[in-house]
Amino acid sequence: MTTNIAPAFIDVYSINDDDDSDPDSIYYATANTIDELCSHLIDAMGNVTLDFLFTDDDMGHDVYDVCNADNDVIAVAYIGHA
Repeated sequence: MTTNIAPAFIDVYSINDDDDSDPDSIYYATANTIDELCSHLIDAMGNVTLDFLFTDDDMGHDVYDVCNADNDVIAVAYIGHA
């Protein structure tokens, strides 16, 4: 992960959102580094990790699976420039 993209944002969406056409963000934060974003995400959601999926060049952000301690995908995160 690139850690020096200040300021950065993370926007997390549940994969179990009932309204697929307009999902609601379950977590949003900004920080100066990706490491700070990950630290804040762990504080908010517990023992989670980010697994890189792909870079969305059209939207200008990276897409990650958010996995719990059992490595189950519980959400999708978008990380980019704030």
